[in-house]
Amino acid sequence: MSQQILCAEFTPSPNVTGVLKTALLKVRQMYGVSRQRKALANLSNRQLMDIAITRQDAQREASRPFWDLPN
Repeated sequence: MSQQILCAEFTPSPNVTGVLKTALLKVRQMYGVSRQRKALANLSNRQLMDIAITRQDAQREASRPFWDLPN
């Protein structure tokens, strides 16, 4: 007699789906902020003067960890 293995298709609940979407959006936001901080760190002194940011401020912002998002 052969055994039949039944596999139920996995369908996440709406709550799980919402949590996953929220997490994905947060990761995308972290990635975007990280890219902006790297770009800020690469601006010339003249460019920083144009946007009224000191080199020290730019370095401080660029050194923040990727998960430290602005409020």
